[in-house]
Amino acid sequence: MQTTLNVIVGMLCVLTVVACAPVRSRPTAEPDSVSRPTSQIADSSNVRPLVSSTFSPGVITYGYRSSSTIQSTAGDSVPQVDSVQVSARLAIAFQPLSAQQTISVVVHIDSLQVTHVPNGSLPAIQSAISQPRAETNLIVDLRSGRILSSHEQVPCTQEAQELVVQGNETLPNISPRAPSTTSWVDTTVRRLCRGGVTLRITQVARYQLVAQANDLDVSHVIVRNTDGEILGNGSQWQQTVQAMGRSAAVDTFFIARSNNRISRILGSSRLEISFQSERRSQQFLQLSQTQITAY
Repeated sequence: MQTTLNVIVGMLCVLTVVACAPVRSRPTAEPDSVSRPTSQIADSSNVRPLVSSTFSPGVITYGYRSSSTIQSTAGDSVPQVDSVQVSARLAIAFQPLSAQQTISVVVHIDSLQVTHVPNGSLPAIQSAISQPRAETNLIVDLRSGRILSSHEQVPCTQEAQELVVQGNETLPNISPRAPSTTSWVDTTVRRLCRGGVTLRITQVARYQLVAQANDLDVSHVIVRNTDGEILGNGSQWQQTVQAMGRSAAVDTFFIARSNNRISRILGSSRLEISFQSERRSQQFLQLSQTQITAY
């Protein structure tokens, strides 16, 4: 299990809330088969697009916490169940760019800690990794609602280190027609490097926007259901490794009535993934819960 554990721990950001930087995004489309509850949100051309108000200039700070269990389901003589906990502080600054209808997003990440408890061991022998302060840069395209990455891809090696938390976990793709429209679909293809294995992740996210007339603190709720397919290959310990998996996640974004910012995010996800090398075949099941709260 140790040969692929560094890959599995890194999978936390594959599934939970907005999951790492997209390389390519297909056009957002609104499914014709989805009925639109006009009683929930009025269709008015005078309503300010939610994407521009949610990502308006300013700074917002979040506390990030996630908890996962990782169970080996095949390939180990004795089944193992590990747990991983991640915590961090995110300070996100939004600033308009000179290019029309784009917003620069600078994410400052600090107090990032990853705690691993192997195979149900006592906390006394758990391992914790504290990563240094980091910064990521993203762009919000207000014309499409997509979140774009501004960093370049680097060669994927076993020594390559990518942050488990990258900040765009707080940034959903919001249709430029919301709140006039209440449902939309977005497909993204992402590439991640985890422990020498390059993972290609294709995700289809279905969004539903609901007005919260009975909640004094929340103006809208965005529910996102995401299905993903994962394919990967690379090298670990001088062995060729292939990966294959499927994922499902449900994320709920709460938008504050006072400032139209995202104030809280709740997420849950399920990942089934297998790793095949020349000498070994392993399968894992990961279940994760994530909570992100604005200070």
